Amino acid sequence: MDTNMKEMNLEEMEMADGGYIVDRGILDYYWVVNDTDGKVRATSFFKGPANHYADFYGVSREVISEAKYNEWMEQKKQK
Repeated sequence: MDTNMKEMNLEEMEMADGGYIVDRGILDYYWVVNDTDGKVRATSFFKGPANHYADFYGVSREVISEAKYNEWMEQKKQK
C-alpha cells in the first residue's frame, strides 16, 4: 500500500482534478480513474507508470484506497 496515500472525505474527492490513482493493495494493479464516471482509464502494477498515465489522462496523482474508491462510487450511484 502506498505510504503517501491521503484519505480524503467524499466532499474533498468531488473537487479532484480529473480523477485519482486507486491503490488496490499489495500484488494488485493501481487504477487510474476518471472522477466523472469512475471508469478505469489505465492500470499499472507500479506507481511510477500510474503517475505517467495520470499525467497523460489529465488525472490527479492523488492516491486513494480501493475502499475509498468504492465508497465514492456508491455515493455517486445515489445521486
